[in-house]
Amino acid sequence: MLLAMAQGGGEPPGHYMLEHYHVEAAFKSLNGSAALTLDQKAGLEFAYIDALARRWERRKDAYGIPNLERYIEAHPEQFAQAIAWTYKRNDGATDPPELQVSPDHVKSMA
Repeated sequence: MLLAMAQGGGEPPGHYMLEHYHVEAAFKSLNGSAALTLDQKAGLEFAYIDALARRWERRKDAYGIPNLERYIEAHPEQFAQAIAWTYKRNDGATDPPELQVSPDHVKSMA
């Protein structure tokens, strides 16, 4: 269900608002499950990063993004790809193909 919600639907922005508490509770439950791989958990955490990685909130029991952090430690090239997707180059050059977003994913990546 979290994956389907992250992929979005036809609802207008801000129509269905999730409460941070419930998102965090769902991820705490998923984190203890062996039903998902580290890659899948990290992908979900990335999709909900705005709700999970709240820098201004320093609670001891805050969930954070532990699986995404472990995944990036194991795959630093993914971090480089995320930077390339997030920021445009200031030299006007084109990114290598492995760092480019395919045209059919541009909208969802934005």
